[in-house]
Amino acid sequence: MTQPQTQNQTAEEDIPFIPTYPLKSSPPLQTKRFGMRALKGLLWVGLPIAVVTIANLPHPTVRRSVAQTAPILLLPSYISIERNYRGAIASANQAEQFLQNAKTLEDLDLGQQQLRKAQQHAAALPIWFLEEFPEAKWGNSNWQWHPVALNHSLVTIKRLKTRLSREREATTQLRQLEQGIHGLKWDYIQSSTQTDKKRAIADWKTALDKLGKIPRQTLAGKTAQAQQTLYEREFQQHTQKTQAITGTLEHRQQSKTLIEGAWQFAWQAALASQNPPHSAAQWQQIEVLWERAISLLESITPDDLEGYSRAQQFLAKYNANLGQIRVRRQAEQESVEMLEQAQRQMERWLGISPNEFHSQRAEAQRQGIIHTLEKVQPGTTAYPKARKMRISIDANNQNIPSTSPKMDNKIAPKR
Repeated sequence: MTQPQTQNQTAEEDIPFIPTYPLKSSPPLQTKRFGMRALKGLLWVGLPIAVVTIANLPHPTVRRSVAQTAPILLLPSYISIERNYRGAIASANQAEQFLQNAKTLEDLDLGQQQLRKAQQHAAALPIWFLEEFPEAKWGNSNWQWHPVALNHSLVTIKRLKTRLSREREATTQLRQLEQGIHGLKWDYIQSSTQTDKKRAIADWKTALDKLGKIPRQTLAGKTAQAQQTLYEREFQQHTQKTQAITGTLEHRQQSKTLIEGAWQFAWQAALASQNPPHSAAQWQQIEVLWERAISLLESITPDDLEGYSRAQQFLAKYNANLGQIRVRRQAEQESVEMLEQAQRQMERWLGISPNEFHSQRAEAQRQGIIHTLEKVQPGTTAYPKARKMRISIDANNQNIPSTSPKMDNKIAPKR
């Protein structure tokens, strides 16, 4: 038995079946049109940009051709040139201000930064192009390059570069000297002997002298000049006692050397004085030796009390010896002169004729010879010959002149 159909089932059976198929998209006409417009826009925009970019390439051939035919295409290059031109001048001026008024190392660093900027701007300028095409015109506009200011800035950059290098060298030298001074100060403090202290003092003083040789025009030189006074005061405070001791030792050694030198001259003088009599020239040489010895002793100062005292003792002896030598030299000279005078008198006496040989006049001449010979002093080279002449005169007083002694003793001893 069939069941009765419901109302819903009856409605479904009444709907007819309609077959379905996949939907097909329509052609993208709008998308194609947009792509074409975009491509055309890119060509309209990109092509001029590419042309301008190629025209502004820093190649001499390209740049020269464009400047001669279409200089307006070089407008980006002219803008870049103007920017670098003004940047080089401004940075160079700022660098000069920092370096001239530098008071700290930070100022030098700032000056170096500005100098680098100025160098970068100057390096970006196509100098060859500006020299060949210093002026450009397009329409009612024109562009002109003035080289005077740039050349001045280039010279300033070169000068500041040299100055900055000198500043850095002076700063490095100052740091090294400061480290060296502190190290030498410590070496001096740690020295245990006078020799080591003396060596440390010499090295320390040398470092201080080098500190004063740093150029005063640099920041390091000005700093060194301000610090040198403090370093010098510290040096004096630490080394004053050692220098006093060292000075005493040096004076003592100097006095010892001078006394030894004086003793050598005195010894030579004493040796030369042996076995007198000597000629006046020999006594003169001996006198010079004593004078040299005395001169050395007189150069010893009271800074060395011990050496000065010894020198005074030797001076007393040496001056006494010098006085004796001078007396003997004077006696030698006078005795030789008297002997020569007596010989001349004897020649005249022997020249008297035999008839007048026993006359009063001849006797007066004979007494004159004797009186002159008596002035010849003992201990001189002339004294032995003077005695022989006196004996000869006395022995031949009653003889005739022809039997008078020969004049073998006429030649005086050498002076």
